[in-house]
Amino acid sequence: KNIKILKKYRKETLIICVLHALPAFKKYELQPDIVVHLDCDPLPSFYKLTRPSENFKIKNFVIDSRVPKEYFNFPCENIYSFPFSPWYNTAFSKTIGIRFKDYSAPNVTIFGVRLAENLGIKNIALMGNDLSFTDDEIYAENCSWQPAIDAYQNNKPKYVKGYYGDTVKTASDFVLYINQFET
Repeated sequence: KNIKILKKYRKETLIICVLHALPAFKKYELQPDIVVHLDCDPLPSFYKLTRPSENFKIKNFVIDSRVPKEYFNFPCENIYSFPFSPWYNTAFSKTIGIRFKDYSAPNVTIFGVRLAENLGIKNIALMGNDLSFTDDEIYAENCSWQPAIDAYQNNKPKYVKGYYGDTVKTASDFVLYINQFET
């Protein structure tokens, strides 16, 4: 619901989009600058759901080098790949003798925040991170991705303060992220 706000400020915004949000960006004709995907699980339904068309190529695709090979065939201008884990970051740094910035993260949202910080971006706004759900809907119900629906249904929802002062429903693990990102 906030993608229209993002579209309004497109010219002065660097957009880092997680891959599962790319279909929504295409729907609203909003081209992200960077698309990130780190999940190494082979999920054919997710691949099919998120594969961009030739007329909506990804500008910069940042992916973990351990993702299934099909993602390397996505229509895109540039692919940046590295095994994004703490061990590889440390080993690589020591090998070439530099101070390396850590890009590892427990999920793609935190990875995107680290990427923005390491690019020197000071003002970071998170949008479309499924930190709240409208009524009983979650993003997965809109895209028919069953593993996410199952995970949500097994997770008792919590209520937090929304953008506009109201109370919204969120998953219990996202309460932790909300608290971290707001500090």
